[in-house]
Amino acid sequence: MAHKYRKNLTIDYGKGKNIGTPGGTPIIVTDDGTIRANRFVDTTDNFEFFMKNGRVKCRTSSSINTERILDVESGTVLYKATRSYATRLKNCFFHWGNKVRNLTLTALPRFFHLKKMIKKTAAIVKAQGSPFALYFKGPKDEEKYARPYVTQNYFKAYNVPIYLQVEGKAYDFNDLLVVSTGQFRHTPSGQRSGIHNESVVYVSPHSDIPVTGYVPGTRKIQPSGSNGLVSYSGGSGYLETSTRQSFRMITSRMFEIPSGNILSGGATYVHFNRTGTASGFVGEDNVRNTAFYNAYTGISGRTGQLSKIYNGKWDGVIPSGTPFKIEVWSCNGQKHGFAGTIKGIPTGGVREFEIDVSGSGIGKSHISMNDAIYYAQSKASRQLLNRTNMMLTEQGFIPTGHALKRWVSFLKVKATGV
Repeated sequence: MAHKYRKNLTIDYGKGKNIGTPGGTPIIVTDDGTIRANRFVDTTDNFEFFMKNGRVKCRTSSSINTERILDVESGTVLYKATRSYATRLKNCFFHWGNKVRNLTLTALPRFFHLKKMIKKTAAIVKAQGSPFALYFKGPKDEEKYARPYVTQNYFKAYNVPIYLQVEGKAYDFNDLLVVSTGQFRHTPSGQRSGIHNESVVYVSPHSDIPVTGYVPGTRKIQPSGSNGLVSYSGGSGYLETSTRQSFRMITSRMFEIPSGNILSGGATYVHFNRTGTASGFVGEDNVRNTAFYNAYTGISGRTGQLSKIYNGKWDGVIPSGTPFKIEVWSCNGQKHGFAGTIKGIPTGGVREFEIDVSGSGIGKSHISMNDAIYYAQSKASRQLLNRTNMMLTEQGFIPTGHALKRWVSFLKVKATGV
């Protein structure tokens, strides 16, 4: 029996002929030549027109995993990408891969707090391919250091000690790889919440280099003079804008971490000079002896950061029950990331195991297809890691509690549907 407030409505397509397939969605050709249909696909090109929320859209696909959707009325473009990963982990807790992407400085939250004129000139500078950097004062007042853009990747604590090993090689750093460990922070109810007593134990080998580019600044204006006919004058002042200056940057772009290298203090690397000649390089035992420490923590006004830098030689082992995170710092304002993969290897007589796991993600961006691909890759990697953690928890490698067991059960249902 039909609901008493429900009526069966017949859609009026107007006078015309239905040329659609029997039982399918009607395609009406009216007496005046108008075609009414849900969408149009021209098989002779790569365009597809369709309606969504009352707006005409045009979809083009450059590959099976990417598409560009144009809002015909507003002219705005949405880039969309899909990425999927599958891997087999043998005696390894995770594969954490990274890639270099173009950094869209004008899309970062910090950019929206700048003055209007600085935003305008920064966008022009970026379009010209020149570096633009927000900065802070270095150890000397006259030194400006590029403020980094940082992405963070948190990892669960494991029931056994692990170390971080490079698979293949890691190179093309933009600009630093930073590893921090700590202890779990607990809520008043006793639940774990984030990392407490965080300490930087590792920073990739790096150099402190001078760079010429644009930074926010001011220039004096004096609106007075003569145009040959009349003289004019006005009040002088300062205009906030971007100015071309020299500043400094901490970067690992001249270094390469060889295959099989374990991230630790005093590790051996490959260094490339300006001509591209390679030579061996031994990193500092202690992060506090590096340019990273001097520029970003060991300066006046930042003494509160001293406790966040481990004082000693890190042996590369992350103890059992210890959460950690891996960060990528970009200081150049143009690119972010590095090329390579890092594995989490258990140590201390762990039994052999093997896990097959996959993950996928959809990325969207109004900026560029590269950004959409990056977001899709990030989501796919995160899903892959979540599913891996679920399987490792079931095998007893990750500690469980009541809340975590429910979370693992939820992930399992989401992944398998049962």
